[in-house]
Amino acid sequence: MGLKFGNFASSKLVTPPSGTAGLSFVVTPGEGALFPTLAAGDWCYCVLKTASLVREVVRVTARSTDSFTIGTAGRGLDGSSAYASWGVGDVVELCLTNLALLDALADSGRWVAAGGTADAITANYTPDIYALVDGQLCFVRAGAANATATPTFAPDGLTAYTITLDGGAALSPGNIAGAGHELILRYNLANTRWELLNPKTKIGDTIFPVTAELAADAMTLTLKPCVLDFRSPTLTTGVPNTRNVTADVATVISSGSTGGTTSAVASKIMLLAIDNAGTVELAWCNSSLVLDETALISTTAEGGAGAADSAAVIYSTTARSNVPFRVVGYVNSTQTTAGTWAQTPALVQGYGGGVMNAATATTATTATDTASKTGTGSTYVTNTSPTLVTPALGTPISANLSNCTGLPIAGGGTGETTALAAFAALAGAQSIGTSGYAKIGELLVQWGQATSSGTAIGNTTVTFPIAFSAIYAAFGDRISAGYGGQAAPASLSTSGATFTASTGSSGESGILVYWLAIGKI
Repeated sequence: MGLKFGNFASSKLVTPPSGTAGLSFVVTPGEGALFPTLAAGDWCYCVLKTASLVREVVRVTARSTDSFTIGTAGRGLDGSSAYASWGVGDVVELCLTNLALLDALADSGRWVAAGGTADAITANYTPDIYALVDGQLCFVRAGAANATATPTFAPDGLTAYTITLDGGAALSPGNIAGAGHELILRYNLANTRWELLNPKTKIGDTIFPVTAELAADAMTLTLKPCVLDFRSPTLTTGVPNTRNVTADVATVISSGSTGGTTSAVASKIMLLAIDNAGTVELAWCNSSLVLDETALISTTAEGGAGAADSAAVIYSTTARSNVPFRVVGYVNSTQTTAGTWAQTPALVQGYGGGVMNAATATTATTATDTASKTGTGSTYVTNTSPTLVTPALGTPISANLSNCTGLPIAGGGTGETTALAAFAALAGAQSIGTSGYAKIGELLVQWGQATSSGTAIGNTTVTFPIAFSAIYAAFGDRISAGYGGQAAPASLSTSGATFTASTGSSGESGILVYWLAIGKI
């Protein structure tokens, strides 16, 4: 599509335009080829003139050999007037006119303020756009945000066509952001639509719109129309999938379902959008769960029977397996009776636009985190939480503690037992007794006792209950007939050691050796 030029194109009328409204003329046979070839959407400007210098500028939109077609409203242009008395022999020339120069400049891009309404946009360009061709760009300064998924655009009185996203997906309300949004629209001829190349989308531009409504002791969670990117369900693929939510998506926490919350205790319910093979659905969970958007999740059907009570489960209307997800918001509330959703939430917050993902408080601990471990459960609270409540914590699988004081250590023993209990409270597995072990991070401490059968000087061989990956040190002590002393390791390996000890008297046998070994798990 475009304005066409040529050199030295001139001929004479054989069949003039009829009156002031005629839209066709024919030139001298064989001379039509002097003028530009016009494809669909092309045009050129011709000047008709008489010997007495009457002139008229016309816009020609089609040529078939020597027959020319003047476009609608294409007579009497560029300051001239439509002339009613053109005759055979009058001159037709292809000229460089003021209007041709304006069109050429306009083809490089032009902005106009939108007319019409928010969902039926019009534009009035100067000079006019006379026909739509594939790939044509139009630039419009919007006057309002679109409220529907099918707004239209019609430049210069041409047919209105639907505006879509690049590729043809439907718009979401608000993709046209509002007054002042500079729209770049490209015409797709094959599908007769305008594609919006610069919609307002994605996290960072907008906060996801969510609602939470109470009725009949249940809570309905809703994600309003928006656009989201999800990771691919194929973990080895890093290209995201863009999904357009064109209508409300909702899920219900039924009456009786606690989601792991506690009566009269502040709770946080996370809202998750899940990508079910291209269809966006809503899920929810207790904020105690770790929510890592690089992973896939599986959900359990809420069921609608008031039995969704676990803090460790993600619920949705229909169970889904291994689907990508996005955290889109959260709801803070304190319900008098857990599972009876009657008290208005203290906060309903969409995620995005700089709003922090509230679930990240459960994914890591820092030197500023403060918690007390009592009872059972898996609730985490930090000293920066909006409402600090006394949590009920189960035994964590692992944790990193720093800058902490006053940590309680289980009692019930003294000396070795109490010290090992302290180690175990910090880190790992243990077996405490006369012989035993304790795992502290990657460090393994083992101990025990063994009796030799030698006399005077005896060798005691020990096989470690757990083989080390690396052995750092081993120590021995012997007790014999009231005598004490060192039992030196004669040999040492990751699987065992041999200790040599002397007795306190000649001929004594049964040397008892106490041993301790330190190494890496």
